[in-house]
Amino acid sequence: FLFCGSSSLTKITIPNTVNLLCDYCFSNCTSLEEIVIPNSVTSIGKNCFDECSVLKKIVLPSALFKIGRCAFSNCTSLEEIVIPRSVTFIGDEAFLGCSSLKEVLFEEGSSLSSINEYSFAECVSLTKIKIPSSVVSIGKFAFNRCTSLRQVEIPSSVKTIFYYAFSECLLMDHIEYTNH
Repeated sequence: FLFCGSSSLTKITIPNTVNLLCDYCFSNCTSLEEIVIPNSVTSIGKNCFDECSVLKKIVLPSALFKIGRCAFSNCTSLEEIVIPRSVTFIGDEAFLGCSSLKEVLFEEGSSLSSINEYSFAECVSLTKIKIPSSVVSIGKFAFNRCTSLRQVEIPSSVKTIFYYAFSECLLMDHIEYTNH
């Protein structure tokens, strides 16, 4: 709860001596627009940036392996996220309610094995998603209520798609099952 609820923070530069951003660290920092996270950070705790409603862009560090539950949920101004290839875990609801999120890119050679429950649910501006070939399962409600989602590319590595993974994606008109 280090800076949780601060309404005056607009920009943060994390020093490269930090390797973990703890749970709720910057949660509900309603004026936070920009954050610079060094490559030394390997884990982002649960609810770390939850409710940072004016955060538009964040560059995730190349050594990051864990994005905690609700880490970026309800960051309603976040427009794009690039998931580094090193990430092996994205917690439930990590990007839930990121209503301006238009693009989610997974770096080539991704290590992610599953997209968990509600991970990208209610990302109403998301129009397409390409699941990385490392993923073997897509959790329940993972993309629930992504009402602008039209295109989904699912690799043959995916063996399980849990119920309601793409529920209420009413505009979806193209699903491609690819053999990577």
